[in-house]
Amino acid sequence: MKIIIFDLGGQYAHLIWRNLRDLDVDTKLVNKSIAFSEINDCDGIIFSGGPSSVVNENYGVCEQIISETKKGSLNIPILGICLGHQLISHRFGGKVERGKKGEYGLIQVKLVKSSRLLTGLVDTFDAWASHFDVVSEIPDNFHITAVSVPDNICEVIEHEAKPIFGVQFHPEVHHTKVGQRIFQNFVDFCK
Repeated sequence: MKIIIFDLGGQYAHLIWRNLRDLDVDTKLVNKSIAFSEINDCDGIIFSGGPSSVVNENYGVCEQIISETKKGSLNIPILGICLGHQLISHRFGGKVERGKKGEYGLIQVKLVKSSRLLTGLVDTFDAWASHFDVVSEIPDNFHITAVSVPDNICEVIEHEAKPIFGVQFHPEVHHTKVGQRIFQNFVDFCK
């Protein structure tokens, strides 16, 4: 099994790689300029966080991956983290905008709906956040499975039928104690 991690400029992409290596998963850390053909032999894709906004930026092959997934010609599990979560939301037709205040540091995340990605987790857990933009409207065919408390910011989305997930917080950092379980659940989808 191989999972490709797209480094979208965030400070934690190498930690995603490390978490997956700890799960004995073959991983490849790439940037958005690789050729689309290079993803043909992978079993899963992760879009990392990053400092940019999804509204006015082009994300190279990541855009093509989402487009082919929407058309149904690509069926590879996808996990978006922070900026990756916003990219999935925005390109699938949701809305991303500047939040009223940023979430930086430790936050509380609460499950609000049964979740395939968050299987086996407690109903409320601590997670590490580092963002100002938020998903203010989720795309069609997605549902929210977790929010931050007390601010009620969309923290986790899942596609209703496809293995496509987005998390606003950072499961890859050690402050998110349930992060490794989240990665294991995603890896299970990729098998």
